[in-house]
Amino acid sequence: MNCIAGLALSLHIAMGDDYNMRHPYIECKLEEAESVSVGAFINSEKDLTSYVKYTMYDHIDFEIGAVLGYGDVAIAPMIRLKYKNFFAMPGVEDNKLKGIVLGIEIPIIGEK
Repeated sequence: MNCIAGLALSLHIAMGDDYNMRHPYIECKLEEAESVSVGAFINSEKDLTSYVKYTMYDHIDFEIGAVLGYGDVAIAPMIRLKYKNFFAMPGVEDNKLKGIVLGIEIPIIGEK
């Protein structure tokens, strides 16, 4: 398994300023299916979130998956567009689209 740990920094546009902007994370790609990754991070609500995702491309990643750890929702869908270490994703609050989340991932341990 190829694992990486780091820090993601995010900006929540049109969503207010009560969100955590620092997200330590760890992510591991499965050897059997390199497009599939599992991981965990501290989310925007300051809770631990775990996830599984499928990455569709190499340089411009289109990631889809499922996350655990957001409010009262057992499992929530996740979608994210990523270019190198930069990412953009829908900003959802109370099960409604409220804005956009932009960010950057800074790898600290492991290789991308």
